[in-house]
Amino acid sequence: MLRARNSSFVPKKCTLCDAVLPNENAMTAHLRGQRHLVRLLALRAQGNAALDERTIFVDDDNSFECLICEKQIWNQTKAGHEATLQHKRKEGFIPIQAALEEAGRDKYGVTVIPAGKEAFNLGLNEAGRVSFEFSLKVDHTESSLILRSANLSTTTTRSRSGFTLDISAPSTLSVNPVKGKLIFGSQGNRGRFQDRIELIFYDTVSRRQFAIVKSTSIIIGNKGDYEALKPIAPYVPKTFSRKDPVKEEDITDGERPAPIATIKWVKKLLSYDISEAFSWILNMPSMPDKLRLLKSGFVPRELSPQTHAKVFHALLHIEEYQSKIDIERYAQEDVTLEADRRGLYYLIVPGLAEKRPSLIVGDQILVQHHRSARSNWWRGYVHEVQLDRVGLRFHVNFKPLKGQKFDVRFELNRLTLRRMHQGLDVGGQSPRILFPQDAHVQNHKPLDSTIRSLNPFNRYIGQNDPQMIAVAAIRDLPPGSPPFVVFGPPGTGKTVTIIEAMRQILQANPKARILACAPSNAAADIIAERLLVLTKSQLFRLNAPSRSASHLPTALQEVSRKNSQGTFEVPPVTELAKFRVVVSTCLSSSVLYGIGLPTGHFSHIFIDEAGQACEPEALIAIRTMANSHTNLILSGDPKQLGPVIRSSMALKLGLGNSLLDRLTATDLYDDRENRGVTIVKLIQNFRSHPAILRFPNETFYRGELETKADPVTISSMLRASCLKRPGFPVVFHAIAGKDTREASSPSFFNVDEASLVKKYIQDLKADQRLRLTNEQIGVISPYHAQCGKIRKIISPFAKGVKVGSVEEFQGQERRVIIVSTVRSNLEWVDSDIKHSLGFVATPRRFNVAMTRAQALLIVIGDPNVLSLDPLWRSFLNYIYNSGGWTGRPLPCWDTTDPSIDNLDLLEAQRAVLSEEDQKLIARITETIDGVVSTENMEDRGDGYEAVERPWREAD
Repeated sequence: MLRARNSSFVPKKCTLCDAVLPNENAMTAHLRGQRHLVRLLALRAQGNAALDERTIFVDDDNSFECLICEKQIWNQTKAGHEATLQHKRKEGFIPIQAALEEAGRDKYGVTVIPAGKEAFNLGLNEAGRVSFEFSLKVDHTESSLILRSANLSTTTTRSRSGFTLDISAPSTLSVNPVKGKLIFGSQGNRGRFQDRIELIFYDTVSRRQFAIVKSTSIIIGNKGDYEALKPIAPYVPKTFSRKDPVKEEDITDGERPAPIATIKWVKKLLSYDISEAFSWILNMPSMPDKLRLLKSGFVPRELSPQTHAKVFHALLHIEEYQSKIDIERYAQEDVTLEADRRGLYYLIVPGLAEKRPSLIVGDQILVQHHRSARSNWWRGYVHEVQLDRVGLRFHVNFKPLKGQKFDVRFELNRLTLRRMHQGLDVGGQSPRILFPQDAHVQNHKPLDSTIRSLNPFNRYIGQNDPQMIAVAAIRDLPPGSPPFVVFGPPGTGKTVTIIEAMRQILQANPKARILACAPSNAAADIIAERLLVLTKSQLFRLNAPSRSASHLPTALQEVSRKNSQGTFEVPPVTELAKFRVVVSTCLSSSVLYGIGLPTGHFSHIFIDEAGQACEPEALIAIRTMANSHTNLILSGDPKQLGPVIRSSMALKLGLGNSLLDRLTATDLYDDRENRGVTIVKLIQNFRSHPAILRFPNETFYRGELETKADPVTISSMLRASCLKRPGFPVVFHAIAGKDTREASSPSFFNVDEASLVKKYIQDLKADQRLRLTNEQIGVISPYHAQCGKIRKIISPFAKGVKVGSVEEFQGQERRVIIVSTVRSNLEWVDSDIKHSLGFVATPRRFNVAMTRAQALLIVIGDPNVLSLDPLWRSFLNYIYNSGGWTGRPLPCWDTTDPSIDNLDLLEAQRAVLSEEDQKLIARITETIDGVVSTENMEDRGDGYEAVERPWREAD
């Protein structure tokens, strides 16, 4: 079923840009756009005098709309589209849907009272038991109809909806109504429940059988919570179209923050702009074409010492391109600026508290008078960052009228990317660091005598053989060794290990100098805090001037440097060189090179949480500060969170792999063959109860982890009333809710789950036997809108409870962790799978989320959705078989059969899901089958994937 568009304009295509032009406005804008003009100029420069008219052709064959698929078909003929698997599957549901609509209507003189589509929707109810009466009536006295059966659709399936049906009918129906009763009993369960009343009639005269089917639903939950958390406005997708870049000559520059300009740079940081040819490729609309051209010369196919820098320069340009697109999504229109007496203008930035977008002092924001006919823009520099707003300083001539409205654009901070480019360019190829071989570790064997000679500062390390081996090996590394890896699974004490190694190095070698880095300020602060045993003359915490002083832990104030305005500053290079240990983020380590600290000054470079740094980020410190004698120690866990990368194409081409990932994937870093030579894997877990640790241990760590946590701590929740089986402190609460969006935010939230999270926290805090404080409870959710709703609903009684994303909990632990998975709508699961968002199809994020709890782990989610992912299904099997399942009954799969695949499960779900959900399952099946190509991952739809993907921390 295809139809031509009802318009006088015939759709066209630009052959030069392969762009569809559905209307006249789109064609005019495209022909004037930068992408088209750049390509046109490029052709003319090659001697091709192509004219605009020659680049456009009428797209007669593709100007059709498929009514079944409900979309415009641009890139296929009618016959080609109708032959696709997607079209055929959707076409197959049309008779099913028509049959359901027919079944739902009253017919042949029978009326179900009350009638109407919404009549059996019982709404929101706090009671656990609800009764609802209805009646059947025929419209004539000479009835020949018999009610053969009256059932609920779920009575013949394994799924139990909570509804029961009570109806008794005479042998022959008459005009006298037949009474029926629909009863719902939730047995304490919350969430959304639905079923169908199936009434089968038989006409004895015409010998005809027919059915009337009525859907019924109910929500069980706290009415106050639903009212408080309901959407503030209906979701209306924010339209997004890339705007032409603002020309620099149209911008009046503002006043930069003074502290950033005070650093005396010795080494110049280049701009590393994307070339015109590279931009031309990235602007192509077809992802396969982009990848083909990039792989044809811009991105070498193999990573080697000779191609290393070229590969990562290209990947960083791809990442920058996508980051610029994503930052544009935060543009605002028709907003006001609030001025203060100091000349700052404050702009409210929704999502700033969740670092969406991430802004720091020195960032740039463009503003223009709302709907101005002129092209003049003002550039404001961020001087202050508060919870939900930033303070900007513009040019002295910027004097808006009171109440004047502005349009706002955010500019990408390229400093982090430029520092990574610089790290790729300086230093040599360093084969022993980037591409170590067996020859680099000849005769490097750990000696029992050196381990026995180790006298640890931390007495607990002496009781842990893997930690002792790691510390001794690091202390005794010959100068210029290949990188040494401390593989630290959750709770195994890797940071404790590397701190001990640093102290042993400093004691053994008076000339040793250490640079300790981490990808985030939080992780760098932890290192510095644990090194406070050193004197102020030995330890320095290097902070970026753009960092807010209020974020630095109080204990680190004395080992940091601030100016008279309270802003962090960098000491002169001669003074900085005197410290034995300098702690910074990977990005800020470029300051050391920039101010002239000589390469090779540090004998050792440590990078903690190295799995979270993309390779160019880690190389900032390595390539700028290491020489042929410097030793490199990487600590982290390649099974936990990786680098924050915004471009799916850059991920596909390898930017998401850290240096730690790449090294540990080689034979040289096999912990079974080279333990103590190039790597030590820590195996004693000091965090979690064995039941919490068991599944991630067997799934990610070959079952090697040993539980060594404090018995008092990990057993402290075994008396909690929420436990379903004594001694098993893992709970999965199965709930069918509804994931919702509001206003213009594409982020999801689930009121049903948020309300349930609140109840769990209330019950835990009310149990005096547990003596839980707010700070001992953490709530993890993958969607920032859900985090916001949970914070709102628990703030009156539990402000100290940390609520955040998986990224915010990396490296942290809590006595109790509650996980809200949010997803209860199959429509968005395929998007989750494609974009690796949420917990679906992202093993690393799953691993982090499930390993933060010490004594109690509570997971809330919809098993029908989560079970589509094999990892989640295995986890649900583990909890169910161990007795930790609560809430709705187990859906339709065998928990004892690990071989069941996704497609079998999807077929089983068809029996218990609505036909609307079945249509969506077809789409998800395509995703799992691989029909949805990963080459089309740069989805720019409504911004969902861009908003949920976090931003890299900028110093």
